[in-house]
Amino acid sequence: MKLDLIENLNTETVELEKLFLNPNNPRLMGKSRKVDLPDNRVNEEKIQNAVLRDIKQEGISDLYEKIKKLGFLSIDRIVVRKISESDNYIVLEGNRRISTVKTLLNEHQEGIITLDSNILESLKNIEVLVYSGADKNIIWLLQGMRHINGIKEWGALQQARFLVEMQKEESLSATELDKMTGFGRNTISRKIRSFKAFEFCQEFYHGELDENNFSLFQEAIFTKPQIKEWLSWNDDENKFENSENLESLLNWYVGDEEGNKRIERVLDIRDHFNKLLIPENKSILVKFIEVEDFSINEAIQEIRDKDAEKNAQKHQLDLGERILRLNDLYTELSTLPMVNILKSADKDKFKDIIEKINESASFQLTSLGK
Repeated sequence: MKLDLIENLNTETVELEKLFLNPNNPRLMGKSRKVDLPDNRVNEEKIQNAVLRDIKQEGISDLYEKIKKLGFLSIDRIVVRKISESDNYIVLEGNRRISTVKTLLNEHQEGIITLDSNILESLKNIEVLVYSGADKNIIWLLQGMRHINGIKEWGALQQARFLVEMQKEESLSATELDKMTGFGRNTISRKIRSFKAFEFCQEFYHGELDENNFSLFQEAIFTKPQIKEWLSWNDDENKFENSENLESLLNWYVGDEEGNKRIERVLDIRDHFNKLLIPENKSILVKFIEVEDFSINEAIQEIRDKDAEKNAQKHQLDLGERILRLNDLYTELSTLPMVNILKSADKDKFKDIIEKINESASFQLTSLGK
């Protein structure tokens, strides 16, 4: 992968008012923001206010106290690019830091806080790296390399979207993506598949899927082959082909048109609903599908009862075999070469085992009423 970074980064000092937060920030995509906005809308006041609000909700308290005390330090550079046909810049890397600076300056101007003059001066003009290259995925590359395994990780949806963008635009293989992120090839493949499934369901589902629903795909559907097969996932076309089953699952977990849910947790889908798809539990699955007030917990209890009954029958069928094994054990104990054992270094091991057998035999005899 060829990155035109170093030769296209130049240091400049830019007035804070000319630095605009990025509404297409990967950290926010899939949360409050669903589509990319064009450059000509970036500087709109309402959009900037919304991005600042969203980033503050993500958390800037760690930076707030540091910059309030020390001012803005240019050790860790902000990366920006110029907005076409203007003297303004959009922040590619460093949106949290610029959000913090803007917040502190606003609070000072509103009289909420009072900043020392030297601190205040450091916030008005920011030393940045201006990217002048043509790679349209530069924001993903910059933020991905900095954050994806960093202290403040992205959410699972943002990580998956980054991997899909890199695979699509940079033609990176799973091995190359693994070298970049350290996720592992299997995890990368699951994240990419999950994102494509999530996108498909956003178009398919009657309601709105958000970031909180992404775990359904990453932690359940694509970790359990039975669920993926039940939904008939097509890897070539990146879609589920069994629309009826897909609609049912989304209604149960995300909510039907009236907002009713039957399965509250992804874990219940991964660990419990998955068991309903085993062929021998087909009757319980049919009951769960057809009877609305038959809960997933009741379904799982029926499976447990069924398994308990099966195990009891198995133990009954094994009684003859167990008698033979006990006879073999009796023969083994009766024919132990005690003279050799007494001289052996393993004497104590033999003693411990025989004592355990004796204790178990005494308990079983008591149970039998002897």
